Amino acid sequence: MQNADGLFGPLIIREPPEKDEHLGRYDVDQPEFTVLINDWFIDMMPGQLSSLLHRTGGVLSDSMLINGKGAYHKYMRDNTTVYTPYEVFNVQLGRRYRFRVITNSLNTCPILFSIDNHNLTVIASDGSPLEPYTIDSIVLYSGERYDIIVHTNQDVRSYWMRTSGMLLCGTFKAFQLAVVKYEGASDKEPEGNKEWNVDTHGIQLDPLNTKTTEGFVDISQLNSTLPNDESLKEELYSVHEVDAPFRRFTQQINHISTVFPPSPAQTQYSDIPSGLFCNEESMKANCTREFCQVIAMDKLNTSTTIEEVKALDAKGMIHRKLDKAPLKDSVMIHDGGFTVLRLHAKTQVFGSFIATSKHIPRWVWVLPYKLEHQVNSQKFRKKFPKCGPWKYEGYEEEGQETKDCPTNKESRVMLSFVVQFIMFCTIMLLY
Repeated sequence: MQNADGLFGPLIIREPPEKDEHLGRYDVDQPEFTVLINDWFIDMMPGQLSSLLHRTGGVLSDSMLINGKGAYHKYMRDNTTVYTPYEVFNVQLGRRYRFRVITNSLNTCPILFSIDNHNLTVIASDGSPLEPYTIDSIVLYSGERYDIIVHTNQDVRSYWMRTSGMLLCGTFKAFQLAVVKYEGASDKEPEGNKEWNVDTHGIQLDPLNTKTTEGFVDISQLNSTLPNDESLKEELYSVHEVDAPFRRFTQQINHISTVFPPSPAQTQYSDIPSGLFCNEESMKANCTREFCQVIAMDKLNTSTTIEEVKALDAKGMIHRKLDKAPLKDSVMIHDGGFTVLRLHAKTQVFGSFIATSKHIPRWVWVLPYKLEHQVNSQKFRKKFPKCGPWKYEGYEEEGQETKDCPTNKESRVMLSFVVQFIMFCTIMLLY
């Protein structure tokens, strides 16, 4: 609601001249050529939201503002119709101006942007430089930023800068105007209509729901001036094709890597937000114990996938030893193979699987687990060390309050990463 009612503004971070590859393409880059566009509502947003929730109205944009200015209501002065003032951009003939155009629309409100009689040369989008591309108009979507060069090479007078909204901003034909005024021009308003208009001529960048043609250009057709990220090179897709000192590994179980919780789960479970736990099915606890029975193990190929193992199991091709299976707390998993474990979930409330690679001994994979319906009945020593010094003072009594220790509530116990290194193994959990 604060955003809709005007609590926002531009933040421009300029690179030093030696790093600005477009430096020679423009003459002027000053704060007064920042263009901040937003949709505007007659009523304050709390009232709009109340109408929406009570089904007595909706949230539709009435108009727009450019740098907080714009005409909407008519006023009478000396028998003349007047409006609140437009934003004015004062320019000089023959100069190249870098306009930084920012959109902050609350509604689903694509905005068509143009300047009468002037081309727009796009040189950056969302802070990333692009090869210069000249257009006549551009459709801006909420949150987008474009750096545009405008060459003031037209007759000395004033010209309309136009913004017209579409979709939810098109219901009431929300639009706004600003003035690009050449030095030496009169104070009269620019020529041309003052209406909502989404009909354009020439080349339009990023059109709304329009197939790319000669006159409509998608943003993906523009070229970045930045080199591609090294990780996108095909020869780097395989971890083994990168020199050892530069390889990136992520330790994963079911494509999830572990970050240890901010507090010990066994003794300070209440200090850990439940949302920090996740698994392959997202936010569901796994039930296991510290010892398990190995009832099947095999090597399939040099590599395998969990889908392949599941398919074999569905066909009954994985034999299980269900009688007198060996009890283990450590077990090998073949490279390109699988291991089936039988687990009895009845002891500790919390525990973890720990996997290590003998080829990379310094890497460890950790999978924490919690018994979903198990009650932690274990007693702990009084003033058990959550942080700071501690000395033994007996055991805590049930219901005794303890002082919580500050913890980082934002840490993730388990985080998913893009797969860069996959340990080809499968652990099938049977209950």
